[in-house]
Amino acid sequence: MNLLKGITILVGCVIGAGILGVPYAVYQAGFLTGILVLLILGIAVLLINLFLGEIALRTKETHQLPGYAEIYLGSRAKKIMLLAMTIGIYGALTAYLIGEGEVLSALFGMSTQAGTLIFFLVGGTLIYTGLKAIDKAEGWLVFLLVIITLIVFIFSLTKIQPGEFSDFSIAKVFIPYGVILFALNGMVAIPEMKEELIENRHLLKKAIIIGTLIPVVIYALFVIAVMGSSGGSFPEGSTMANDVIRESIGGVAATAFDIFTFLAMASSFLVLGLALNWLFRYDVGLDKRLSWFAALLPPLFIALLDIASFAAILSFVGSFCVGIQAIMVVIMHRKAKEKSQRTPEYSIKTVPAVNYLLILLLCTGVVIGTFFV
Repeated sequence: MNLLKGITILVGCVIGAGILGVPYAVYQAGFLTGILVLLILGIAVLLINLFLGEIALRTKETHQLPGYAEIYLGSRAKKIMLLAMTIGIYGALTAYLIGEGEVLSALFGMSTQAGTLIFFLVGGTLIYTGLKAIDKAEGWLVFLLVIITLIVFIFSLTKIQPGEFSDFSIAKVFIPYGVILFALNGMVAIPEMKEELIENRHLLKKAIIIGTLIPVVIYALFVIAVMGSSGGSFPEGSTMANDVIRESIGGVAATAFDIFTFLAMASSFLVLGLALNWLFRYDVGLDKRLSWFAALLPPLFIALLDIASFAAILSFVGSFCVGIQAIMVVIMHRKAKEKSQRTPEYSIKTVPAVNYLLILLLCTGVVIGTFFV
């Protein structure tokens, strides 16, 4: 049961708004190109998660990424990690606001901006009051989202056009890179998994492997369903999979998917918004009102300006913010072996070439994914 809980924590952290951007990113690059990137990044993320799990097991106390960075790389590394996480949370909150606006627009016929504002007023109020209405509910939301995704896949089988699965271009491999890396990222869940498995830490490795691979499979099925039934194109101006599902499948399945993706994004918005609000309040020292403004107004401003699409924001956060965090985890892994505080329940043996290859991939993604895609 502990193993299942550990897996659920990671899958719940990974599967969220990112799933809605993956099909469009793959569509832009071509199906075979996108699936290749999904598989490569799936392997890379699996290694990074295992590295972080070992770092957590080699450390006596439990920390989040900035804490581990300070222990093994110094105070400057902690600041860099904290900055990358803060910018990443800003980007994710902006994407959730845009996504929720589009879903509310589709469900109730209002403008996207109006939907964004209405959701912000409700979600922002909950965050201001400090309501942490997630935890157990989030696990069920993820479970239901997976079930709905499988239902969408089954409904789409009769509409799938095999011709949509033949495109490949090596020149486009970095087009879906950032969105997919964002969608696969679950590093912040690893320390929580360690604590959940406190009496069975030998199960952490297995939980990380299964919890990392499940989203890869779910995303692949979802991409096949959306792209295969899209007729070869996305609705004009759309970067979210919901729009394709409404047009190609429609009916109860599409409405159910809208509702559950709305709930999944709402849950993630509350978790991240509350975390950033508390960071500004307790770590930076702002008062309750200023910390709320600092955490939530910049994402709302960007979302309402409509200067970046849902997919563009996910791509930036994945390429730049998640990329920097992952690079630092790879470096921390080597240092943790040298400065280990305890004997870990598992140890990942890698040759230097693997680490260099990972860092090269991530650095290339930071540069190309951030500035050229």
